[in-house]
Amino acid sequence: MDTSHSSSQSTPFLKRRLVQVFLTLALVLLGYGLYAFVYFYHYAERRTSNDMMFLWQWKLNAMGMRQAYMEDTYGGSTPEETLALYITALKEKNPLLASRYYIPEYQAKEGESLSQHIYNPNFNAYVEFIEGFAKEGKVASTSISGTYMIAYKSPNLEASSVMEFYRNPQTGLWKIVRP
Repeated sequence: MDTSHSSSQSTPFLKRRLVQVFLTLALVLLGYGLYAFVYFYHYAERRTSNDMMFLWQWKLNAMGMRQAYMEDTYGGSTPEETLALYITALKEKNPLLASRYYIPEYQAKEGESLSQHIYNPNFNAYVEFIEGFAKEGKVASTSISGTYMIAYKSPNLEASSVMEFYRNPQTGLWKIVRP
């Protein structure tokens, strides 16, 4: 009889202990979730910035582009200024100058491409489209790492695009990554 009485007393004790264990586990999981939220979302831009700067530094070294970036003096102090300089070069039909506003590894390719298209009848439409970024483009994203995007959709909704800019880590000037 004593054993049945002791068994009935241990059941509430076990239930209480089980509730305590589950509450403790729930609090631990909640705490970890809060930590993960703060770390992954609140500090995401800072982490991304550090990762991006490491990748760009690695890329500069691996591709042998460090010297090219150090000597690159074309670009504006803001992405908008770089865009304005690029548009001016396009309007002057100067493909060599316009290509200098791209990151160094794209300059030759873009210079050749612009040289081929500068006398194309649709070239003025391209310039007008690029001007739309300057007049009506919306900032799509920015980050500490030096990337900046401007999104633009033409008024007639026939075309939309994103221009990406990157801050040269050697000179601090903004460059076009992709038009």
